Amino acid sequence: MDYFTYNDNCCNPCRCCTGPTGPTGSTGPRGATGAQGLQGAPGATGPKGDPGATGVQGIQGQHGIQGAQGVQGLQGDRGPAGPAGADGAPGIQGEQGPQGVPGPTGQRGEPGAQGPQGVQGERGAQGVQGQQGIQGEQGVPGSPGATGATGPAGERGATGSQGPQGIQGAEGAMGTLNGAYDSYEDLIAEHPNGKQGDAYYINPDLWIWDINKNEWVDVGQIAGPQGIQGVQGEQGIPGATGATGAQGERGATGPAGAQGKRIYTKNRRGSCRRFLSVN
Repeated sequence: MDYFTYNDNCCNPCRCCTGPTGPTGSTGPRGATGAQGLQGAPGATGPKGDPGATGVQGIQGQHGIQGAQGVQGLQGDRGPAGPAGADGAPGIQGEQGPQGVPGPTGQRGEPGAQGPQGVQGERGAQGVQGQQGIQGEQGVPGSPGATGATGPAGERGATGSQGPQGIQGAEGAMGTLNGAYDSYEDLIAEHPNGKQGDAYYINPDLWIWDINKNEWVDVGQIAGPQGIQGVQGEQGIPGATGATGAQGERGATGPAGAQGKRIYTKNRRGSCRRFLSVN
C-alpha cells in the first residue's frame, strides 16, 4: 500500500513529501547535453524524513525515448542509496593536463648484491691482419756460442703460404775476399766455420759466411754490370818526320806521242812571231 508522510512545517509539499522508493528503472540512452541552467539560490535544509519501506522490485521497463533536457530543479534531500545502476558509456577523453612539478630526488638506495657470473660469451671473429712492420736494423753480431749436440731430425712441416715481399734492406758492408778454392769441398775442408764478412772465390761464384744460417752460402758470380762508356782520350802528339827514302828506280820510257800541229799567229805588224803546238 502506498503512503506519504506530510510535514506541516514545509512550505513546499513537493519537497517535504517523501514517498516510497520505487524500483530502479533501466538505464536510458545518453541524451544530448542541454544548456547550462542558472544557478539557483540554495534553500534551507529541511528536516530529514523517515525512510520509506523498500518497495517490491518492479518489472524491467522498456527502454524509453530520451526526453529533452529539462530545467534544473531545486536540490532535494538525499534519499537512501539505491541499487547500483549499470555502467554508463565512457565519456570523451579529456585533454592532457600540464606537466607537474618534478618531485624531490629520493635518497640513493643501498647497492644490491653482486649477481652471479655471466655465461662465457662466444669467441669473436678473427681480426684483420695488420700491415707488415718496417724491417729493423741489423743487430750487432753476438759471440758464437758453443756447438750443441745434434738433435734428431724432425718431421718435415707443411709448406707455408708465400709471405709478402719484404722491404729492401740496407746495403751490407763490403766483405773481405780471403782466397780462392777449386771446389766447395776444398773450402769446407779448411774452413768448416767462418765469421761475418768472410768470402772465398770458387770459380765462377762467390761464397760468403752467413751468420744467420751458420753456413757458407753461394751468392752468385761476382762480376758487376758493364760500366758506362768512358770519355774519349785527347789527340796524341804528332810523331817526328821520318828520314827521306832512297831514290827510286827510273821508270820505263813511255810510247812516242802523235805528231803535233803548228798554229801560226800574227802580231799587229803582220809578221809571224810565235806559234802554238797543239796535239
